Amino acid sequence: LRDPNIRTSHQGIALFHPIKPMLAGRKQPEDIGSFIRDENRRFIIEQKFDGERIQVHKDRSTVRLFSRNSLEVTDIYPMIRSALHRHIRANQAVIDGELLVWDREAGAFEPFGQAKTQALTEKGSAVPSNESRDHKQFCYVAFDVLLLDGESKMHLPLRTRLELLRKHIEVSDKVVEIADQTEVQSEQSVIEA
Repeated sequence: LRDPNIRTSHQGIALFHPIKPMLAGRKQPEDIGSFIRDENRRFIIEQKFDGERIQVHKDRSTVRLFSRNSLEVTDIYPMIRSALHRHIRANQAVIDGELLVWDREAGAFEPFGQAKTQALTEKGSAVPSNESRDHKQFCYVAFDVLLLDGESKMHLPLRTRLELLRKHIEVSDKVVEIADQTEVQSEQSVIEA
């Protein structure tokens, strides 16, 4: 049974059967200071992106995309599929990440909600690649690997999964990237990050 409403590290994962992702939230450093002090452990923090949460499922030449609600969105974003196919080195993989719109002129990512708007704009054009006729393009930022070559990686520690992600993703600036992760163990290190 694969219920997309259940989030558990013990649930199995299979290609083309998305699972509900763990969602990040924004926190101010002062809000997490006591938690860090009480736990006396190291944590990994990363930037919160304002794109569309996308799970990429790759099985050799087939790449399908799923939203955070487990809906298939492959047909909405066909222009990023070939880049994902090229840059994910494993034959089979499930990668969790965020699809963003990069504005080349502004040198910044577009605000939340622009991925679908950009996709609809490009659907009307005959643009065959990730680069649109204007100054905007899609960028997929990966931040976790859930499955590699038929084996679930969800039981592994995050640090190990991040190493696997770096090994199996070929980074291409503002096309396919890996989110920067910073290890912290104090409130001050969160502020400095």
